[in-house]
Amino acid sequence: FRKADDKQRATSEMLVPFALAETGWKLQKKLNDQRRYLRDEFEKLVKAGDIEKSRAFVRGQAGVASFLRHGWDVERGDNPTFAPLKIKDEEALVGFEALRGLKHSITIAPLSRFYQHAVDAADDKERTLRTADLIAAMKASVAFSVLWRGAKGGTENIDSYYRDIMRAGVNLGGETIPPLARRIDGKSGALSLANYKKALRLILENKGTVKSRDEWVKLVSRMGVYQHSSVLARFLLFCASDDAVPEKGQKGLIERGRPGISPMLKLSQWKNEAYFTVEHIAPQAQNAGWQTDIFNEPQTVHTLGNLILLPGEENNVVGDKSWEHKRLMYSLLSSETQAEFDGIKGKLGAAGLTLSKTATEVLANARYLGICKSVALYDQPWSVDIIEKRTKRFAELAWDRLAPWLV
Repeated sequence: FRKADDKQRATSEMLVPFALAETGWKLQKKLNDQRRYLRDEFEKLVKAGDIEKSRAFVRGQAGVASFLRHGWDVERGDNPTFAPLKIKDEEALVGFEALRGLKHSITIAPLSRFYQHAVDAADDKERTLRTADLIAAMKASVAFSVLWRGAKGGTENIDSYYRDIMRAGVNLGGETIPPLARRIDGKSGALSLANYKKALRLILENKGTVKSRDEWVKLVSRMGVYQHSSVLARFLLFCASDDAVPEKGQKGLIERGRPGISPMLKLSQWKNEAYFTVEHIAPQAQNAGWQTDIFNEPQTVHTLGNLILLPGEENNVVGDKSWEHKRLMYSLLSSETQAEFDGIKGKLGAAGLTLSKTATEVLANARYLGICKSVALYDQPWSVDIIEKRTKRFAELAWDRLAPWLV
């Protein structure tokens, strides 16, 4: 760090999750508080006369610092490496990027515990097994946080529940899960992936009142997700659209296709934010060419069913046009042959749609976007009814991708 302020900020941001991971302590960002915590905790270990515990305290700081350096704090254009570990699970990596995009830094403490456990492995075989636990812990954190925020809209005390997992453990639904921090009241804590997942499930079910797929779908279907977080909306759309195809016999809807037919949970897809931006089908503000009841409830246009993923340039071209014109654009972008593309392009003028030279060039160079196909096939007026049906289906498909990560 070339500037003292940058160094102090980075140190402060490292010590907060370290204290939570080490003793479950909610450390403030004030320098004096952090100094006092480090001094007091280290002196306790020194007085106990166990040099190995003192060394473990310092190694714990190193583990969090390494996790931040190689994972959480990498530049947006770079991919986390999790060095010296090797993580190639694309779903976990995309989910981790979503956590970073949400600035959900409370997850650093539990994940850094699993990270350090893997780094400290005695041999390659043990490291592989422990790395698999880290990957599963990443997915579980993503699933819990996304399902919670999708149901609640905002964070609604989610940080406090993560802190409970670290310091106090969880006592819900007749089950008791011990704390995940490395030391609690002088005693060593056990790191358990099964307990971590179970704790997250118990909190989601008992504190979040989300005990089933139907309950979550009902909650998220009423939520203007985009209003609360465009990152959350984008990730849920990715989960729902992963290997999805237009549903036969249900125009406007999608269903899960065969594995590999249209993969979305790929790091290259997620990182390419210039390619997959969140676009509103019915515009955020009412204008001509749209049914007025869509705008009666302000959250309707921000629900999942009224959102679509588009490249940035194509998004600008589609803009706030009428439904008739937008549908033509979606049809153009999801054309499967050049003849189909040219045929639809020839209809633009007859539909009263005049494109600028720039817009014409953008469409001429546009990649095939199968993700637009289900909307292009919907040949009725865009309405509250289709938005609600799409929202429900998107929520179902997103749940189906995420819920297994908590098991």
